[in-house]
Amino acid sequence: MQIRFLGTGTSDGIPTFLCSCPVCTSPNPANKRLRSSLLITKENYTVLFDTPPDMRYMLLRYRIPDLDAVFYTHPHYDHIAGLDDLRSHTLINKKPLEIYIHRRFNRDFKRRFHHIFHPLQTGGGIIKINYHNFRDYTQIKAGPFCIKTLPVWHGKLEITAYLVNNKVAYINDVSMIPEAVFAALGQPEILILDMLRIRPHSTHFNFEQALDAARKIGAGKTYFTHIAHEIEHEKVCAMLPAGMELARDGMVIDL
Repeated sequence: MQIRFLGTGTSDGIPTFLCSCPVCTSPNPANKRLRSSLLITKENYTVLFDTPPDMRYMLLRYRIPDLDAVFYTHPHYDHIAGLDDLRSHTLINKKPLEIYIHRRFNRDFKRRFHHIFHPLQTGGGIIKINYHNFRDYTQIKAGPFCIKTLPVWHGKLEITAYLVNNKVAYINDVSMIPEAVFAALGQPEILILDMLRIRPHSTHFNFEQALDAARKIGAGKTYFTHIAHEIEHEKVCAMLPAGMELARDGMVIDL
């Protein structure tokens, strides 16, 4: 199994437009962050988590050869806006993409992509998808993957975290993890967890909250993502305990 971080930044990306802070002006490539997205591949089957506005650039930058399924955490713009960038995939490969999102977001997702679900015409091409809704604590079979859907809170919005083959936990945009989800996670080999900034935030884990959750989960290795420009890569990595680090755009993990 291979994990690739396509993007590790927050909704504005880093550098942030018109910002002249030390992180946004840093020459360190680790401080350049596209919006958050994750790719996991096994046995030539590839699952993508979220399609941010940077999607087309990500696919070209990392030379992604193929995709099979897309799993969404929630329908905020910075997590879904790039879906149409996958249109050429379905046109060239002559096969639809499998799209998965929680049933609570069904109406919102279909409204945002009305042209896909209720096309007026086919000129220019429309992405072909097989659309699936799921519930909390569902196990989804996708190629060689068994993907469990777990509810977490993003402020006042309940969204989806994922546990892949009981080995990789992806918990993004989170401000609270229910006790039942901690129990369901077990001790995965890899934990990928939201860490927005140092100061508290109403809808995301900050530095201390992310560390507390990571310690409680006790994964073999923890990587933090969805990072804002308050966090300088080298400085904050030096503050982290052994077995924990900030993820970087393009980082690859082989299991």
